[in-house]
Parts: sequence; C-alpha cells; structure tokens
Amino acid sequence: MDYEYYYNNARSRYYNACAEINGCEGRAGDLRAHRQQLMDSMNRLKSEITRNQEALEGVAQAVKAEDALAAKGRVIANRTSSAAAGFTAMAVSTSVRSRSIEDAYRAEMAATRRALESAMGRMRAQKAALAQKVADLEGQLHRAESDLHDVEAQIRSTESDLQYWCQQRTGASYDMEYYRRKINEAA
Repeated sequence: MDYEYYYNNARSRYYNACAEINGCEGRAGDLRAHRQQLMDSMNRLKSEITRNQEALEGVAQAVKAEDALAAKGRVIANRTSSAAAGFTAMAVSTSVRSRSIEDAYRAEMAATRRALESAMGRMRAQKAALAQKVADLEGQLHRAESDLHDVEAQIRSTESDLQYWCQQRTGASYDMEYYRRKINEAA
C-alpha cells in the first residue's frame, strides 16, 4: 500500500482546510464589523427619529393653538367694535368729525391677522416636512434592521462553515499522523 499517496492527500486536505478556516475567519470579521456599523447607524437613526418626533410634537402643539389664536382675534375684534361704538356714543360733536377706533386699528388688525396666518402656514408646512422626515427615517431604520438580520444570518452561516472546516482540518491532521506512522513503520 502506498502510504505516501494517502499522507499527501491528507496533507492537501489539511492545507485546504486551513485556507478555508482563514477565509471564514476573515469573512466573519468583516461581517462583524459591518454588523457594528449597522448597529451604530440604527442608533443614530433612532436618536434622530426621537429628536424629530419631539420637534413634530412641538410644532403640532403650536398648530393646535391656531384655533385658539383665531378665536382670541375674533374676541379682540368684537371688543374693539364695542369700544368703538361706546366711544362714538360718548364723544358726539357737531363741529368735529369723530374718528372711529375701529377704523384707526383696522389696518393694524389686518396686518396682525396676515402675519398670524403666514406664521401658521409656515408651521403647517414645517409639521408636514417633519412628519415626512420621520417617515423617511423610520423607513431607513427598517431597512437597516433588515440588513442587520441578513448580516447576522451570514455570520451564523460563516461560523457553521468555520466549524465544518475545523473538523475537516482535525480529521486531515489525524489522517496525516496515521499515515506518517505507517510510512515510518514501513521504512
């Protein structure tokens, strides 16, 4: 029996297993580094989502206050009308034309109303933009979570391959030792 042939075959399997082990260890290291990057990215996304949700809640509260501000504006307009009627009734004169308080503050009230409507329009636009950003960030987070699951599955597969090749190396090592002894006995 040619023990050298079997010894060389076992040695070839041993070196092949060592090369595969090195490849698996490198691949597992790369995958673990990628997993860590994904986890860091997910943590950043989570904190950005939280920050944007808090901003969205603040803007939503301000937008909710729009109705209250509009109601207060109507109250002020009504009170101004009542005050104007009362003032006109108190200061009636035939020689001097009386000026209405309502006329005096109409332009200022209109400017204030326009400024308020403009500000509220910007807040509604900001609310919509923040809601869209939160939705986009949540989409990115879900994709990162999916990628993380894929990477973890690849790590498990690579570790399984690593165990297989370690067993192959061990078996080849035993075969090499066995055939080395047989070669020495034959010599």
